[in-house]
Amino acid sequence: MIYKFEDFELNTEQQELFRAGVSRKLQPQVFALLELLVSNHHRIVTKDEINERIWGGRIVSESVVNSRIYSVRQAVDDGGKTQRLIKTVHSRGFRFIAEPKLITHRASPSEAVLENEPGHDISDTIGSDEEVNRLLARPPFGISSIAVLPFQNMSENLEHHHFVDGICEDIITALTKVPRLFVLGRVSLSNYRDRPVDIQAIGRELDVQYVLEGSVRCSDNRFRITAQLIETSTGDHIWAERFDREMQNIFALQDEMTREVITALQVELVDGEDARLWSSGTTNYQAWEAVMKARELCLTRRKFNVIAGRKLAQKAIALDENYGGAWNWLGYSYWAETLGGWSDDTVLALSLAKEAAERGLEIDETNAGMLGLLALVMISMRQYETANELAHRAIEFGPNNNYAIGCAGAIKMYCNELELAESMLRKAMKLAPLYKAGNPEILAATLMLMKRYDEAIVAANECLELDPDYFYAYCTLAIVYCELGRDQDAALAARNILRINPEYTVQTFAVHQPFQDKESLNRCLAGLRKAGIPEG
Repeated sequence: MIYKFEDFELNTEQQELFRAGVSRKLQPQVFALLELLVSNHHRIVTKDEINERIWGGRIVSESVVNSRIYSVRQAVDDGGKTQRLIKTVHSRGFRFIAEPKLITHRASPSEAVLENEPGHDISDTIGSDEEVNRLLARPPFGISSIAVLPFQNMSENLEHHHFVDGICEDIITALTKVPRLFVLGRVSLSNYRDRPVDIQAIGRELDVQYVLEGSVRCSDNRFRITAQLIETSTGDHIWAERFDREMQNIFALQDEMTREVITALQVELVDGEDARLWSSGTTNYQAWEAVMKARELCLTRRKFNVIAGRKLAQKAIALDENYGGAWNWLGYSYWAETLGGWSDDTVLALSLAKEAAERGLEIDETNAGMLGLLALVMISMRQYETANELAHRAIEFGPNNNYAIGCAGAIKMYCNELELAESMLRKAMKLAPLYKAGNPEILAATLMLMKRYDEAIVAANECLELDPDYFYAYCTLAIVYCELGRDQDAALAARNILRINPEYTVQTFAVHQPFQDKESLNRCLAGLRKAGIPEG
């Protein structure tokens, strides 16, 4: 559906907002809240309803809701004072007060049908029970959806169908393990075998954003596999590749093809160039798969997950000791242990992190990600000049690598180069189609240090949308709310800190957060004390 109001268009199918034909990028939760308000413009949307629809029933503070309303208003050039489009109804909720027109399709301006024109019954557009169930089963906001169509067997030998099906099965299985990617099951796709393909029609039928299709041709003991990723809303080709291989070990070939396709899709749909960085350096499929899992676990920075990620990195090293990506995530696990304050021996953990990063750089001295990791280790050792040099080298070798740039942004934040930190962190987030919680959290801390409190709250809450238990976001919120005098909100953030890490203290923060600027560190410590974190 497309809602028109003023010179805005809200396209709920493509999840895009346009003003005068120009797209405006919105974070998934901001879009969801705007859609909720616009689609219910005839009534007040209560705060309880917003909690249920936007946060899945999780109770959040009033300030969290208000920060999201603030973002929605910014998106449509509204303000809390003017309330031109979104009106606050005190003690009740919010109402979208414009009268949007609902367009059934976008074939052309002359063909557009306005569903709220006089005499038109909007109930006529409601679909069947099957259509309703399909809509209810849509993946949540912030997740890319994809269908892998059965690959075509272009060979005369029907026996090769088994290999072709095996390639598809492996790709679907591997894709289901990629976080933030909704993959349609194989059964749902069986009807699309050996029939003409209309990608845009398939997108509407299956309600997916992307389709992967391909073909396999076998000739003279060689395989040629083509694959292409297509955006269903436009029919545009996002990525395409052709693989020519000898048919020596059919299972090794399936593993290689699967890994290359999955890496390409991760680059395009989820992680940006960071995914390509960690997929290179090994021919062992099991080692690659272990590193992909280790990466996801370690980046949560939660103790249980980090330890599990460490074991997977160690497994990958056992399978291929010259796989640089495995050494990186082993080192990252030890660094995350020290930053989180749950290490029994911080000196030893940092030493092991440094050793792992240096081992990885012995394998590939130009690896931007490992340079970024070593920079983080050096900053935790309070070697600020060395950390800065490594951060610059990381960007030199990975100018478009969101992980390396994010690491450099963190270094700049700890070194109190805040404007540069903000610029790097925003670039890192822009480079990753679906970035993780870490970058918006570090951005929130940077904005807090710059005393741009409203923006800091928005960034911290965005982090919590991506990971509701991301510990450090609550630390930033506690400090921000204390400095704003919002003691109740600060106390709620402190309770969440202690819920996630019951043993956390002010001194834990002081020891493990390597701020070069003592005034910045003291501001943080004062905020945590006032919020109710024990001294330790």
